[in-house]
Amino acid sequence: MVVARLARDALARATLSISELARATGYPSESAFSTAFRRVVGSSPAQFRKQARQPPR
Repeated sequence: MVVARLARDALARATLSISELARATGYPSESAFSTAFRRVVGSSPAQFRKQARQPPR
């Protein structure tokens, strides 16, 4: 899924806030985006962003 890949990349790079990313990907709200993201990725956008920013161990 291309949108999910783009969203994961944007969250990892922190280029947009979650609200901005939701609007940029065509979702009417952050809540709708978060629900769809969790369904596809398996974690919330905030959780994904936090894990993506952690340095490798």
